[in-house]
Amino acid sequence: MSSLRDKLAAKARRRAVVPVEVGQLTDEDERRVVALQAQLLLALRDGDEAQAQALQDDIDATRESVVAQVGFTALDPKDFEKVTAAYPSEDGEDNGLDWHKALPVLAALCADEEDLQDDEWWSEQLEAGTWNQGEQLALWQALLHINTAAPSPYIPKG
Repeated sequence: MSSLRDKLAAKARRRAVVPVEVGQLTDEDERRVVALQAQLLLALRDGDEAQAQALQDDIDATRESVVAQVGFTALDPKDFEKVTAAYPSEDGEDNGLDWHKALPVLAALCADEEDLQDDEWWSEQLEAGTWNQGEQLALWQALLHINTAAPSPYIPKG
């Protein structure tokens, strides 16, 4: 059994997986998912775990055709501070950070996939008009969370 010291020494950087809608389900796909979900409920009711897993796999595969799961890993805290310091807000709001300008750089630095580690590519993508404000904000919040959030010390045991 490992000690608390060993567990703390093995601590990994925080990660997040951000779902990004890259397409849209057709009406036929949506009907198929609804039918699969109904079959899944019946399989679960009947206790048929193998059938339930197969149905869930089919549902997931259909959804994955239109939603990409993009992985990100937190930066070293010193590197995160450098990024946030490099993009001060011009109007002094948002704690002095222009998150719109920092977002492509932070996304590139935190991206797990090597071909996504390009801040110019992220800038082009985010400015192309295909990422709405909510999607950009969700990406920013995920990146901010893995780089700054901490578990609450007030969560009771047991």
